[in-house]
Amino acid sequence: MNVAQFEATLSRSVSPSSEELGGLSVVRKMSASFVESVYADRIVQVLSDIGSDAYQDYVCFAVDVLRQSPYPSIVAAVGQKLADSGMSRRDAMTAQDVLLLRARQTATPLENEMASECMAGAFLLASEVQASKPALIAALDRVEPGDSALLVRRVALLAGLAWFWSRSEDAETTLRRLAEDDNAGEQAAFELGMIQVDYALSSPDKESLFARLEDAAGWFESAERIDPDMLEATAFRGALRALMLFCDDAPVAEVEKHLKQACEASNERIQYLDTSSMRKWLRPRLDIETTWYRLSCALQGLSASMSARSWLHAVPVLQQIATLRSTLVSLATESGDILRETVTRRLASGFVAQEGLRAHLEEWAGHPDTDYGYREHALSMLKAVEIVGVEPGKVAPLASEGGTASGTRPDTELLEQNALLLDMGMVAPLNATQEKSYWRLISELERHSDFHGSVAADVKLFIIFLIRFLSYCLNVNYDISNLSFSFLFHDSNEFPLEKRLQAAMFESLHMAFSGFKSHQILREVPDFAKGRTDIAIVREDWTLVTELKREMSDATRGGLKKYLGQAAAYLLTGPRISFLVVVDLCLQKKWPLTLADNCWVESVQTKDDSAPRKVVVFRIPGMLPVPSDVVTPPSNSTQEAEDALSKRGTKKTTDAATTARERTHRKKRATGASETS
Repeated sequence: MNVAQFEATLSRSVSPSSEELGGLSVVRKMSASFVESVYADRIVQVLSDIGSDAYQDYVCFAVDVLRQSPYPSIVAAVGQKLADSGMSRRDAMTAQDVLLLRARQTATPLENEMASECMAGAFLLASEVQASKPALIAALDRVEPGDSALLVRRVALLAGLAWFWSRSEDAETTLRRLAEDDNAGEQAAFELGMIQVDYALSSPDKESLFARLEDAAGWFESAERIDPDMLEATAFRGALRALMLFCDDAPVAEVEKHLKQACEASNERIQYLDTSSMRKWLRPRLDIETTWYRLSCALQGLSASMSARSWLHAVPVLQQIATLRSTLVSLATESGDILRETVTRRLASGFVAQEGLRAHLEEWAGHPDTDYGYREHALSMLKAVEIVGVEPGKVAPLASEGGTASGTRPDTELLEQNALLLDMGMVAPLNATQEKSYWRLISELERHSDFHGSVAADVKLFIIFLIRFLSYCLNVNYDISNLSFSFLFHDSNEFPLEKRLQAAMFESLHMAFSGFKSHQILREVPDFAKGRTDIAIVREDWTLVTELKREMSDATRGGLKKYLGQAAAYLLTGPRISFLVVVDLCLQKKWPLTLADNCWVESVQTKDDSAPRKVVVFRIPGMLPVPSDVVTPPSNSTQEAEDALSKRGTKKTTDAATTARERTHRKKRATGASETS
C-alpha cells in the first residue's frame, strides 16, 4: 500500500481498522508521513485499538501530533483520546509538557485558538490520568487580562474547574486577576461568583450564609456588566438578590423585579445546552436543563409567598442553587462525576440542606391537602431532623420545648429514617451511566406531538427522579433501608404489596426535592378516567399519572405489556404520556439487571387512535440477592437452550431414522426368507 492509497482509506472511514490500512506494520511505516495530516486523529485511534502491541507507537505518534499538528481540532481530539486511554503517569506528563509548552505561543489568532485547546488538553490529562495539577495551574496563571478574549474565557473556565481539586487559592487568584478584563472577564467573574456560592452553602449558620451570598451576587453583577447576554449570571444574580430582599422584608415590587429577571433568564437557559465554549467532554451533564427548570419553579414559589414571608420559604431557592452549583461542573467525564458528587456531598451536609428538609416537612405537614396519617408521618420525621441537627457538644431540646424528653434516647428508627431521607434528598447530577439512560428515554419521547413545553419539562423532571429512585433501589443495603423500602428484600414469608412501592415513591417524591411542590404530589386520586390513579402529580396545566404494579410470574418486557393498556387508559383528556412502575418479584431474584435494562419506553396505539400513547416503564427489582449469593449464570442461556433443544431434536430424528431403517431391513429379510421357502 502506497501513501496515496493509505490516505484514501483514511478519508473514506471515520474509524478505519488496522486491517483496512494494511496491518500494524504498514501503519507504523506510514504514520510518520501523517503527523501533520487532517486525519492524524484517526491513526491515533487505530494504534490505540490495536492494544499493547502498539502502545509505544501509539504514545509516540500521539505526542508528535500534539507537538506538530497545525489543526486545533486535531490536537483537541488527540488530547482527549490520550486522557481516555489507560496510559502511564509518566507518558501523561510527557504529553502535558508538550501541550503546555505549545500553549505559550500566542502571537496570532490561530496560535491563540491552539493555545486554548492545548490548555484544555493539559487540564484533561491532569484530571483523568494524573498528570501534574500544579503545572497546569501555573500555566493558567500565565494568561493575563488583555490577552486573547478566547484564551481568557477558556482559561477562566479551566481555573474554575481546577479550584475544585483542593479549593485552590492559586486558581482563585488567577480568576480574580482575569475578572479585571473589561472585554472578556465575565467567565472569571462568574466562576468567582460560583465559588462564593459554594462557600455560602457550606456555611454553618445563616449570618455567614448571607454574607457569602452578598459577595456572590456582586461577582454575578460584574459578569453581567461585562457581558449583558450572560444568562447564567443574570439568573443567579436575580435569584440571590430576590432571595436576600425577600428575607429583608423589602418592598414587593423590588423583589418581584429581580424574580422576573431570574425566571426569564432561567427559562431562556432551559432551551439549549451550551457546547460552543469547549469540546464535548467539557460541558455540564444533560440534566442541567431540568435543573434550570427547577430553579424557575422555586422562584415562582418565592413569588407566591410574598404575603407570608419566612426564611423557610426562601430555602427551596437555595436548594436549587445548590443543585445548580454541582450540576454546572462542566466536565462530562468520570472525574467530573466525582467532582459533582464531592460538591453534592459537601453541600448536603451543611446548614441549608438540613433547613431545606425541614422546610419541605413543614410544608407537607401544614398543607390542607395532607391527610392525617401523612401529617403525623411528616411531623415524626421533622422531629428526627431536629434531633439529628443538634450540634456536637449540645443537648437535644427538651420535651417542653417541642423536642425529646430529658434523659431519653432519640427513636432509633426515626434517626435511621432521617439519615436515609437526607441521603435521598441530595439531588446529585446524573452520572455518565444515568445520563445515557436519560438521553435514551428522552430521545424516544421527543418525537411525540405532546412532548413539548411544560409537559416535556415535567416529564424530564420525573424521569430524572425515577432514574435516581431506581439507582437507589439497585444500591441500597438492607441494613439502612426503612420500612417503605422493604419490598426490595425478601425478609418475610409474604410477597410485598404494591402499597410498599407506592409509599416509597410517594415519600421519596416529597423528600427528594424533585422540583414538584409537596401539595401537587397525590396518591390514590379518584375520578380519573373513571378510575383511581396510584400516584398523580397535579401541575398547573396537566396531570402526570403513574400506574404501579407488582409482577410475580413474568416480569420480562413482553410479560409487562399486559399492564400498558391500564397505564395508557388514564390518558383521555390530557397529554398522551404516562408512567408504569413495576416491582419485579420474579425475573431478577437470582440475577439482577442493570439500570439501563430496567427502563424503556413503550407505545400503545390501535387503528382508531390518531397518535400513539407513550408509556415510560421502570422495572424495580424486588427481593434482590446480595452479590455474595449470586451464582454466575450461563453466558448465553437462550443460545444454550436452543442448542440443547436442537440436540434433542437431532437425537429424536436420528433415532426415528434408525428405527425406520431397521424396520425396512427386517421386512426385507422376512420377505427374502418367505421367497426361499
